[in-house]
Amino acid sequence: MCIRDRTDIDCGDSAERLRESIVSRSWGPGTPVLTTIVDTARIAGISMFPDTQARLAAWLGPAVHENGYTATGDARAVLDELLKWSLYLSDDSVLSRIGTSEADEVHWTVINGDLVVYGPRDVQPGPPVVISPETGMVGRPREMEGDVIEVTTLLEPRLLPGVPTAVKSRDFNGLFRAQRSLFEVSTLAEGRHVVTAELHPIKAVGL
Repeated sequence: MCIRDRTDIDCGDSAERLRESIVSRSWGPGTPVLTTIVDTARIAGISMFPDTQARLAAWLGPAVHENGYTATGDARAVLDELLKWSLYLSDDSVLSRIGTSEADEVHWTVINGDLVVYGPRDVQPGPPVVISPETGMVGRPREMEGDVIEVTTLLEPRLLPGVPTAVKSRDFNGLFRAQRSLFEVSTLAEGRHVVTAELHPIKAVGL
């Protein structure tokens, strides 16, 4: 009789630090919103790419916490609050330039220990990752709500949140942005080595 042990590990980039880093701090009146974002990321031990800071600076402009800001809780929740609604603090000229509106949200993730922020029309620079039957697509794309699709392909390390993705299949053809990516690997000979990505259509390119 052959007995095989299996261990499933669910992990995420800097997930433990974001979950266990507690923010308990107040910033005085007039503190730039960008400062509170950078400080919160630093408390969680997360760095920020220069282009990420530049993108946020363009969105936020001179926005400040007029009455100060107090944050209490885990770093993920605080960053979520600060980043997801930062477009509300942008003026109309900035919103028009990046092709979005106050009704949209800013999305963020951590990749290789660095905070990456992108707007609703934003994609990371570089050529798109091509997903097709010829490049390793597994099964067929699955249609979700709002022109969103989900695809599974053989392990593709470039398929990260914010990355442009070109889908070529019998059912769907177009340019999308990876919104979420779930990597699945196995040490078993018959195990799966795939990535499943939620892809959103690209309507316009941001900054």
